[in-house]
Amino acid sequence: MKQLGKVGLVIVLLFTARTGVTFQKGTGDVIEQQIIDMLRQLDSLDERSRAKLLSQVDEQRNELFGVLLMQLHRNPSKYTQAAVIFLMGRNRLSEAVGELTKRIDFDAGRQPETAAESLWQRYPAVDALTTIGNSSLPPILELLETDSVELRRELAIRVLRRIEGADVAHYILETRLERTLDVQKRRQLQDALSRLQKQMSGNK
Repeated sequence: MKQLGKVGLVIVLLFTARTGVTFQKGTGDVIEQQIIDMLRQLDSLDERSRAKLLSQVDEQRNELFGVLLMQLHRNPSKYTQAAVIFLMGRNRLSEAVGELTKRIDFDAGRQPETAAESLWQRYPAVDALTTIGNSSLPPILELLETDSVELRRELAIRVLRRIEGADVAHYILETRLERTLDVQKRRQLQDALSRLQKQMSGNK
């Protein structure tokens, strides 16, 4: 496995320190050693080095995504999975929109009593997809055309409305409906428009 870069390590390290979440060693003992080495270097970094470190964010995105994705699939802890989903959104990893949409109804439950503050809501993928923004729209619209699970549809409408606003979301769904010939997809899009209207009325 490719080693996690410094920026990825910093993100994971800071998040671990803040939340107490620990990532499985499935990411590899090498990464654990890298974290230890990074800790030893933090105090010695000057401003120029920190600036250089931050400039490497884009280069490290794929590495960070790979580590987070591995944890999402392998770590059985619900709290750690919620943390991974949170990090995917927080770092706006557009590569994650497919995985996040699959887990849009992942229920994180309540935060532990030891948590100083709530980092995510009950359905963290909703916030993650919203934070990522426009890149989330294709899988969300596909979900609305094909998925029949009530909760997943409600949450997908919520994401669409938060990203685009109610009026634009309505326009997108109407336009998609007009261009769709498939009978089943048309029913699903009509249902999505109805759900959007209800959410707008209830201001969810």
